[in-house]
Amino acid sequence: MKKSAKEAILNFSYVFISQGFSLILSISMSFIIPKILGIEEFGYWQFFLFLSSYVGFFHLGLLDGIYLRYGGKSFSEVDNTLLNSQFKILFVIELIVGLFVVLFALFYSIDPQKKSILIFASIYLILSNLSTFFGTVFQAFNRMKLFSISAVIDKVVFLVFLFFLFSFQVKNSEYYIFFYVIARLFGLIYSIYHGRVIVFAKALEFKKSLIEFKENLSVGSLLMLSNIAGMLILGVGRYLIEKTWGIVLFGKISFSISLTAFFLLFISQVSIVLFPLLIQRGSEQQKRVYVVGLDFLNIVLNGVYLFFPIVALFIKIWLPSYIDSIYYFVILLPLCLFDGKMQILFSTYMKLLRKEKLLLLFNVISLVIVSVFSIVGVLLNNLNFVIFSMTIAVAIRSIIVEVYLSKLYSLSMVKKIAYNLFLSILFCYVMIVLDPIMGFFIFLFFYVLYLILMKKEIVHIVVFIKELKTK
Repeated sequence: MKKSAKEAILNFSYVFISQGFSLILSISMSFIIPKILGIEEFGYWQFFLFLSSYVGFFHLGLLDGIYLRYGGKSFSEVDNTLLNSQFKILFVIELIVGLFVVLFALFYSIDPQKKSILIFASIYLILSNLSTFFGTVFQAFNRMKLFSISAVIDKVVFLVFLFFLFSFQVKNSEYYIFFYVIARLFGLIYSIYHGRVIVFAKALEFKKSLIEFKENLSVGSLLMLSNIAGMLILGVGRYLIEKTWGIVLFGKISFSISLTAFFLLFISQVSIVLFPLLIQRGSEQQKRVYVVGLDFLNIVLNGVYLFFPIVALFIKIWLPSYIDSIYYFVILLPLCLFDGKMQILFSTYMKLLRKEKLLLLFNVISLVIVSVFSIVGVLLNNLNFVIFSMTIAVAIRSIIVEVYLSKLYSLSMVKKIAYNLFLSILFCYVMIVLDPIMGFFIFLFFYVLYLILMKKEIVHIVVFIKELKTK
């Protein structure tokens, strides 16, 4: 086996182990925390997670620039003084932003619980973006072992805290938020220790630091804006739901969204290893990985629909207060397919091909669509309209990017896109209109038929995996 193949498999194994801990945490956050907290307190917990998901906006694209400029290079090729200068600039930026968030929370008239959530979010913002700096560096230079361990530590620490909170049946969401922030601090300490060669590197001249900062921003700002626009496709709808229908319903919708993220947890991490790996490959190899990867994702992610009855039954037994979320889960589950392909494959290839402007455009188009339809849904006081608009906007973005990349590689994907749309619409219809058991068997029949139609692609996937093992 060639060194590159061995390295790729080793990196995947590190990420896989890391995601094992992420899976345990995801199960805990999806099923144990809502069991302990009341519906309203869980809503506040979800509100904090919602805010914390946007803290990446405040590195201003610096980290994306570092990732794009240095991704695929070896650590020895980069001057540590350059990275040190960017770490210091990032630290100052996060302190300033964090201070502004605290001042906003203290002087803006909001309910006391949201005020404390904003203060916690400001601290998390600083810790998270500094941790992400090291994660980006480890990832860009293919130090996947360090990246994976740094990602695991805060999860393990939080799980320990969660065990004690669960043991004492603590029902105040602020304790969970506090320990979630503290757990992030532990991850940062580990990253600083293993990145100390950067932290304690010789200081770079201030003017040169600003030049390097400007170059990173010029490269990464578009990707950062694109990522934020992509996150806002779901974020706008969730924000309007919280403002219009309150924290309780916001919590239930967020619970459904967290379940879709639960299904994507393992395979979404493939993109972490994929970018540094692909950047070292020729265009023909990149094309082949794209084709095989897309077929694989289509088959696997369409199969996720089959797990819906099991999850729905579990919610009815374990979390009867969230039975309403099952209906929303039906509408949102297609996110696994469309957002999953976007996260894992399409975004990776758009970055690889340096198409950040187009990626931003595609995300903005979808953001405009979901914003317009969500506002209409609010004006009509129709929650279902808002939720459907979120799923449809994500699907539109996925299809647009898939069509673009397929044309770029001279591939015809119309038939496969049609299969995806048919199976997604069929799933939503049979699970909403028909009895769930009958709906399951109808969908199973069509999924098996889909596998038969995809038998040629399945053979190609198997051959590709065998080739990878022998290289």
